[in-house]
Amino acid sequence: MSSIFDWSLNSANNANADSAINWAEGQNPSTVNNSARVMMQRIKEMLNDLNGVPLATGTSNGITITLSSPITAYADGMRGSFKAASDNSSNVTINVNSIGAKPALKFTASGETQLLPGEIKAGCIYEVLYVSSLNSAAGGWLVLNPTQQNTPVGTIITVASGQTPSGYLPLAGGVYSRTAFPALWAHAAASGNITSSDAEWGSSQRYGSYSPGDGSTNFRVPDPRGFFVRVFDGGRGVDSGRGMGTYQGSQNLSHSHGVNDPGHSHNWGNTARGFGINTTPGNFGIFAQGGSSPGDLNTTGSGTGISIQGSGGNESRPQSIAWPMYVKY
Repeated sequence: MSSIFDWSLNSANNANADSAINWAEGQNPSTVNNSARVMMQRIKEMLNDLNGVPLATGTSNGITITLSSPITAYADGMRGSFKAASDNSSNVTINVNSIGAKPALKFTASGETQLLPGEIKAGCIYEVLYVSSLNSAAGGWLVLNPTQQNTPVGTIITVASGQTPSGYLPLAGGVYSRTAFPALWAHAAASGNITSSDAEWGSSQRYGSYSPGDGSTNFRVPDPRGFFVRVFDGGRGVDSGRGMGTYQGSQNLSHSHGVNDPGHSHNWGNTARGFGINTTPGNFGIFAQGGSSPGDLNTTGSGTGISIQGSGGNESRPQSIAWPMYVKY
């Protein structure tokens, strides 16, 4: 079956370019009406295709479109549009009129590239153009108006809600598929912030680093829960010698304590007195006690109240609030 895309810029080639239209020399007069009406039909088909009438079906990443134009093979310059049914979460393919799935691509400053998650949004209308030179000359659909993503993959945010935002994953040490989240996996692998093995991640680096997972199909995101984040060149800056994502244990600043003496006195009388030290746990102190001669030590006395008191809980921390963290994929 022919379509408007079979028409030629050379008028002489349009006599029978469309199998439903007859503009041959010496045509039967009765074919004029039919040919003119089919031309009107072809124009309307293309208007529908360009105006967002086709609705996307299939899946969020494997989009199927049925155009009004009855195309049966891909060719340069084919153009259409569709209304998206859902957000994409990874690379996208588009299958038009059941001809076959081709990758949906875009151009950036670095050239041809796959769509990022969220560049197809539910309810939005997208224009696509078939270009045979894309996809290493295997052909692909160029998305002319992808939804612009201003947040780079790998960006970490906190949200005052327990609900995961669209386009993000919980930063809680989860295991995720490399094919389902290819952009985040590529970011992790290229960042240098990834352990050599899953075992290394589990033993010491899980708090701030990615893991290669099983080494082939999945990977792990960091698990910074319960830790403060020290920011490069800002906030709590990374110390000299610290590497990105490295773990640092807690410690207290070296300091000293004063002695608490609530005040007391002893009546020494007119007789020389001795002194002693009470070593009972929790009641260390100096005490005065009667002795048989000056300077005697009596080890049975009780403390006078001079003591050094401990304080604090089970960890060192400033004031804080708890919000979950998420990473852009």
